[in-house]
Amino acid sequence: MEIFGHLERFLSKDLYPYRVPLTVTTTAFLVSATVFTWRLGWVARVGALASRRPAPAAFAVLATLGIVVPVANYLVAPLWTRVEVMEASPLDVATYAKEQEGRPRQPVEAIPPPTEAKPGVAPTPSTVVGSTF
Repeated sequence: MEIFGHLERFLSKDLYPYRVPLTVTTTAFLVSATVFTWRLGWVARVGALASRRPAPAAFAVLATLGIVVPVANYLVAPLWTRVEVMEASPLDVATYAKEQEGRPRQPVEAIPPPTEAKPGVAPTPSTVVGSTF
């Protein structure tokens, strides 16, 4: 199953910059193939066969669409979808340290000592040290 991961990486990273020309080329190829088959008369032959036996023809079309649509979606979706976040992590300490290098340090205000809580009395936000309500 690792081959699917390689295929997805290839489609999403290597072909992503060329998604517009690939889409235009594929669309042009499909249109020209349709015109070619129309001129050869294959469409008329298939239409005649489908009109004689509509149930098997409908089953064949649905089976083909059931296979082609998911495969095409799997192959084409990475070309148009980016799921990778392209920004620095806020948890990255090295990046934060580099940002803070040139800035002057501000003095830390003295934290008042904690007050003793009275038994049976719920602490209020002003009596809890470091609370941010």
